[in-house]
Amino acid sequence: MSARRFFLAGWYLVAACLWLAGPSSCSGGSSLEDNDGDGYLAPADCDDNNSAVNPGAREIPYNDVDEDCDGIALQDADLDGHDGQEAGGDDCDDGNAAIHPGAVELPYDGIDQDCDGLDDDADADGDGHGTVLMGGDDCCDSGLEVALGCSGLTAASMYPGAAEIPGDGIDQNCDGQDGGGAVVNDNDGDGFSSDAQPDGLDCDDNDAQVYPGAPERCNGIDDDCDGYTDETALDIDNDGVLVCFDCDDYDPNRSPLLPEIPYNDVDEDCDEVALMDVDGDTYLPGPDDDPSDDDCDDNDADIHPLAPERCNHLDDDCDGEIDEDFTQNHTDADLDGWLGGGDGNCPDCDDNDPAINPAAVEVVDGVDNDCDGLTDEVDLDGDGYLATPAAPEPAEPDCCDDGSEDVPGCSPATAAQIHPGAEEIASDGIDQDCDGADLVDADGDGHDSLASGGDDCDDYNPQAYPGHDEDCADPADNNCDGLRNENCGPGTGEEILIAAGDFNMGYDGAHFGDQKPEHLVHMSAFAIDKYEVTVAEYRRCVAHGPCTLNGVYAYSMTDENYWFNQARGLYPAIWINHYQAETYCQWVGKHLPSEAQWEMAARGAGDTDNRYPWGPVETTTNSEGIVVRQPVSCDLANHRRLWSEEMCVGDTTLVDAYSDGVSPFGLFNMAGNVAEWVADWYAPDYYQVSPSEDPPGPANGGLRVVRGGSFEDPDEAIEVVFRTAWNPAERNYAIGFRCARTLPAP
Repeated sequence: MSARRFFLAGWYLVAACLWLAGPSSCSGGSSLEDNDGDGYLAPADCDDNNSAVNPGAREIPYNDVDEDCDGIALQDADLDGHDGQEAGGDDCDDGNAAIHPGAVELPYDGIDQDCDGLDDDADADGDGHGTVLMGGDDCCDSGLEVALGCSGLTAASMYPGAAEIPGDGIDQNCDGQDGGGAVVNDNDGDGFSSDAQPDGLDCDDNDAQVYPGAPERCNGIDDDCDGYTDETALDIDNDGVLVCFDCDDYDPNRSPLLPEIPYNDVDEDCDEVALMDVDGDTYLPGPDDDPSDDDCDDNDADIHPLAPERCNHLDDDCDGEIDEDFTQNHTDADLDGWLGGGDGNCPDCDDNDPAINPAAVEVVDGVDNDCDGLTDEVDLDGDGYLATPAAPEPAEPDCCDDGSEDVPGCSPATAAQIHPGAEEIASDGIDQDCDGADLVDADGDGHDSLASGGDDCDDYNPQAYPGHDEDCADPADNNCDGLRNENCGPGTGEEILIAAGDFNMGYDGAHFGDQKPEHLVHMSAFAIDKYEVTVAEYRRCVAHGPCTLNGVYAYSMTDENYWFNQARGLYPAIWINHYQAETYCQWVGKHLPSEAQWEMAARGAGDTDNRYPWGPVETTTNSEGIVVRQPVSCDLANHRRLWSEEMCVGDTTLVDAYSDGVSPFGLFNMAGNVAEWVADWYAPDYYQVSPSEDPPGPANGGLRVVRGGSFEDPDEAIEVVFRTAWNPAERNYAIGFRCARTLPAP
């Protein structure tokens, strides 16, 4: 109840008393009074002998007095539910409702929010160790410290004395190393191998503060190797320049991206200089107190008050006169405004003809009309290069100006593209740069391009030509044998050649109709990755190409740090959707395999009915004479065992594991480990209508096909004929991919 309502209520009571009993009864034997003179009458005034006590008084905490007559003596000034320590309570700051026992402690701010007696809680992760940022020994407390593998997820498991897990990219015991010895090929000692290595994850192995999961700094560097730079930094004025690079991030009119506006005494381009002298001749344009030193043309460094006067139709020395030093020895006989004659130092090359001077337009008349030293110069194709029929010739004449010249590829359609200094396009039959020939060996490796009839399979890569050694760090076909990185191993994009031929696709005895009918398919030659795409390979594309980690979860079934664990470099990339898989394959010059390419590579060529890469389904006859299938051995594939439903591994494993289970072509893990995206849309009846040669899959659909089964799938689901489908935008911890490449026809 407000003070006003208390006051009115008091008056109502007094009025009632006066009407019923008279003044003497209502005033206790005296007239109606405000004894303490505070403007409030009893009974609204709970102490009418103390003017500091009334319904409108301010409550003073901790004095056991109810100043505002609300029936309570204030002991909890900030109303946080805890009485102040001054009143015998436990609130260490009764003037701040965010501070009391049980409040959330904010680390490193110098405030004891939870009233535990400590000025600040430097142990944000609760592991019993304070952060090194506050003088403690915890190398990762908030998750923002610079330590191997430090993040909000790993902070509580990182402190001195913690058990070290070798090779996981995390320094659990804060000794500066990822236990188990130094990581191989780790130049900067940050616990991650260079991503130039097949298993490496470090996008800059020369900087110990750059590695997967590192704190992102505002420095123009991708510190955490996620493909983004400074993504956590602010741009307060939204001018496109982050605060760490902007000289004034509160003013969008000042940034390193802006042009400098002269003469306004403002440094727009953040070079620490306000532009006042545009041409840099040390003379300012004025006006000022001394006009004699004013620069009359601040866009020309050769024009200023102390410049020598030249005969050029300009006021070089800013004295208000033009060519004044030359008027005695030179004339303007034709009155065209340009001096000529004399010793030839003045620009009018014919002072007897007013149509000839440096400002005239050149016409084809056998005369140098514009006094530039060239006669009848023309540029018919408008490319800025001249073809002149009269002497003297230009230093770099245009070899193709009207399109009729005898130059490789010269025509009216190509003329504007052909001139001295133009960029030469290799093997297109056109001499763009006027050097007399088309470029047929663009990379200068001594081998002409295939397009020009040579044998160089990649004429823009000097490390790719017949006879060159295959470079496992280069995704190109270095020796031009048609395959990339053969015998290089996992993490290199090593390919297997699948020769053109027939194979048996589908299975008539399947339980699922989408595998029927079994049919013979002819396939053109193609190459396909020997191994599933690895974490290291995909991270390479994130750091140096168009791939992203958007939506990619860090964990696997057993490793919460899967994508940030150096030990997982040669494990399959997971949590990748169909679009991301396509992007990666395109980046390495490949594509996702078609469903038919995938099944042929997994099953083998010819009229085989094998349902596993290694062979047929194995069966046995039980005691009752019934033929039953035998479980697939965990020596052949990473999967879930039939009957027992036990998983062989319970997570993904190395992409080159299970050498006993390779396909007839030598591909690894075509059954189990991770299921794999293929290019095709899914249609359950596609086999009934698919073409018999290079089936491309349905033209459209809502789901994409996934093949091969995973570590958590049972025997039947890892058969090479088994088909399933997923939304192409979805991701899963058990789905990965490999890439393929259609080979040119022989």
